[in-house]
Amino acid sequence: GEAAAQERGIEVLRQGTGESEEQFVTRAVDGAAVVVLDRKLAYSLPFISQLSGVCPVIMMDVACDGIFAAAAAVFPGVHLDPVLITDLRWRVGQPIHGAEWVVIHPAIRAARGARPLPSVRSPRVVIVTGGRDPANVAARALDWLDLVSVPVNVDLLVGAANPRRQELTARAAQAKHPTVVWTQPGEFPRRIAGADLAVAAFGISAYELAYLGVPAVVV
Repeated sequence: GEAAAQERGIEVLRQGTGESEEQFVTRAVDGAAVVVLDRKLAYSLPFISQLSGVCPVIMMDVACDGIFAAAAAVFPGVHLDPVLITDLRWRVGQPIHGAEWVVIHPAIRAARGARPLPSVRSPRVVIVTGGRDPANVAARALDWLDLVSVPVNVDLLVGAANPRRQELTARAAQAKHPTVVWTQPGEFPRRIAGADLAVAAFGISAYELAYLGVPAVVV
């Protein structure tokens, strides 16, 4: 968090009111030797090209046109997208992808050892579909679980950038099985680690589930 960064002597910059993303990034990288972008935003190709003229740009798991102008593009799951991986705009040697490039969040690593032992109860299923869930896998997963006759308890994790929060909350209230909607990211690691089964959209979440040893149906 911000406090931890400041304790380590890291300068924290805030985006100003009315300041565009491009204006903010341009201001933030002034004097930098290298810039790492890990914000899931639609950076344009001209902007990243311009930024690259100031210092090398490394982009982390960001699907946008600007990624083709970056000095390095770290995109762990890009090989699963046949259109993106074969795009002729990639620079030689890019993108960098594969499981070895996945960064596991410290909270997920901490949750690995805290997974509860199995007990006699209804199985708990967690639905985790990343930040935005553009394919609306969460709603489809709820439909699939309605077809399951065995009683289960469901945790639906809805990312902060998901535009269907209200819609998913209403859908969860109508689900066949008891379903709790979680929107606080701080709760996600514990809910994921304690699940008996996960339904997940393929992305970093799938790697996190594998790290935690949680059986998963990956869409």
